Amino acid sequence: MLSKKSIEEYKRIYKKEFGKEISDEEALEQGTRLVNSFEILHKINVRDKIRKKKLKQHPKGFHLPESEIYNCCICGNSVQGKTSWYDKNGIKCLLCQKALDQGIISSKVCHDSDIWYAMWQLKDKFGFHYQTVKKMIRLGELKARIILDNNSKPYFYVFLKEENKGKLNLKNKSLD
Repeated sequence: MLSKKSIEEYKRIYKKEFGKEISDEEALEQGTRLVNSFEILHKINVRDKIRKKKLKQHPKGFHLPESEIYNCCICGNSVQGKTSWYDKNGIKCLLCQKALDQGIISSKVCHDSDIWYAMWQLKDKFGFHYQTVKKMIRLGELKARIILDNNSKPYFYVFLKEENKGKLNLKNKSLD
């Protein structure tokens, strides 16, 4: 709960910013939402600082807690505990981490999702069915960075825009 003083302060700031008076109820609701938002941001900041501190002790990375579920920054799959990996490149599943370690993909993929497409995006943006894309890869019309699963089967495809510049065109859509 916000104090009466805090509510009055919020109302004063709101009037100054928007030139409009609001009721105590509106100020309480909006102020509470604002405080809750900052609490969430503060928790995230504390968690990130703890991770960065632990990363100094374990520079090659470490598994994240079993009690929390995250998403891989590359394939997007859920990870937790021993199926997760955190390092300077962010949170990853072990398969994507292995591909990064082996040089199949570069760390740029972890930091900038605008430089590459996933298989599903080729369907979404260009209308290419999965099998069509696989055929284009076989024919050399597209270059894919293929992340393999533990059985050496394709797990996830990364299509770097730079490597595929001008190779996809469909009704004036392209990878450019």
